[in-house]
Amino acid sequence: MNIDTSLGLPLSSGLLENYFRTLVNQVYKILPMRESKTDSLQKYVWRLSAELIGGTGLYPELQEDSYFASLLNILQYLSEHSMECSIDKTKQLVFEGIHICEKLSERYASLDNKSQKAGG
Repeated sequence: MNIDTSLGLPLSSGLLENYFRTLVNQVYKILPMRESKTDSLQKYVWRLSAELIGGTGLYPELQEDSYFASLLNILQYLSEHSMECSIDKTKQLVFEGIHICEKLSERYASLDNKSQKAGG
């Protein structure tokens, strides 16, 4: 199945499926950065959030996806409170973010699977 973009060019839902699958590693990276008290953690989370928000401009469908909103909310909280948030709480939020990325990947994979079944 294709997903409409703001550019007027449809892209495969598999692209978003793969993107959210690779996003897992980027979200996971927050945990060791927090554990080592890396100075660039807030900047890293901000950049990741900016990338995701940029995606809503390209893929308007994401603007209505509640999982996507939850992921953005987690990243926003971590961006604002990264060093005052305990490592245990950071770990909990990071793994919730990973779970959401997996759900988003499954959601867009299922769109592709539905399209293949309908066409085949």
